[in-house]
Amino acid sequence: MNPPRVETSSIRIDGSLDDADWRQAAVLTGFTQYRPVDSRPAEDTTEVLVLYAADAIYFGIRGFESHGNVVRASNDPAKLLYVTMGFAPVGIRRRYYRDNDEDAIVMVKRLNERKPS
Repeated sequence: MNPPRVETSSIRIDGSLDDADWRQAAVLTGFTQYRPVDSRPAEDTTEVLVLYAADAIYFGIRGFESHGNVVRASNDPAKLLYVTMGFAPVGIRRRYYRDNDEDAIVMVKRLNERKPS
């Protein structure tokens, strides 16, 4: 890996990776997991972006979760909270909760339209 150096960084520490400098960052992929079995390819894709300036090293992380977040089908306040935070329902997991066989609503928020390769 050879992260690029940026002379004058436009990066804002704001949780977003849309600053121009991130487009030239080195991208690390191919991570493995350690649970339940060590060294297997990770089930979900992660990208770590790296670049540096004279006064800082910057790391950005993109996590792609294939299954999304789940919320009980009966939990209307939680579903409303997810929607107000930008999540959208994309599916149902039937009888997901073992305590009462209740369905789970899968909620996903698209943080970045860039797809893992």
